[in-house]
Amino acid sequence: MNILPQKLQFISKHEQAFEIKNLNGLELFKFFVAKIEKIAEGCFLEAGCKVKADRIYFARFSLGFKLQNTTQLGVIIDFFDQINSRIDVDLNYSLIDRFLTVDSDISKISKFMFGVDLRRDPAESSLDIGLTIKDYPEKQELAINLIGKNLEADARTLLIKNSLHMGFDFGFKGESNIELYPRFNKYEWQQPNVQQRLMQVLSPTVLKLLPICNWIYIGLSTANPSRKIYYYLENFNDFFSYFPANDLAHKVHAYYQHQPVKSMAIAVLESELQSQHIEEMNLYYVL
Repeated sequence: MNILPQKLQFISKHEQAFEIKNLNGLELFKFFVAKIEKIAEGCFLEAGCKVKADRIYFARFSLGFKLQNTTQLGVIIDFFDQINSRIDVDLNYSLIDRFLTVDSDISKISKFMFGVDLRRDPAESSLDIGLTIKDYPEKQELAINLIGKNLEADARTLLIKNSLHMGFDFGFKGESNIELYPRFNKYEWQQPNVQQRLMQVLSPTVLKLLPICNWIYIGLSTANPSRKIYYYLENFNDFFSYFPANDLAHKVHAYYQHQPVKSMAIAVLESELQSQHIEEMNLYYVL
């Protein structure tokens, strides 16, 4: 069954619900969603919103798929090049060029994502690439080096598996950063050795929310003032009970409770979780 129309319909309904109009790059992204769907397996679509105090940014979408060949990579490069050729866009590839070299073994990349975060002001817009490596110790070591010395200790404490997800962000004005995402599922964080490592890095405020999740990612990046925690909720309704978010976030979540999503995540800075009211968070919904 071809579910491509459902993915594009998902984006269109999101645009209509949150009145997204005439954003530079969104139509091109949808064109490349269709293009990748024709040549890749295991495709999934993620829609997101960023809530920041009394402002909300709705145009955040990513497509994930199983990377199998260089033809697929070529399509993603074409998408980035077309965006980069536009006025007021100057993407900086220096970080990912250090990581993905011509001799990289793409058979060890188990998942690949590309996405957009589009704003009215192009200076605030960005593209992103996410990928998961497995059984690739030399690349995992390189990724740790790329995030910098200040986060190395956290990374080495949390990276206890042979797989690692990471993301590269490319601002339209040349900003570039990398974020590592150590991941733990419900079974793993119940193991004493994993609990010990989590307690070395994360605060009790973060850890007390684990029982309501299927899994968590811990985002490590110098672009963030503190660790960012990605909670994948077991029950969507727990969002209202456990996260003191503002009305804008509640509006987004209320909409997505009635959409055909498979999973959802809340990304919150560890420092924000210490407060009585969360002013900044990202919400992600996966089709």
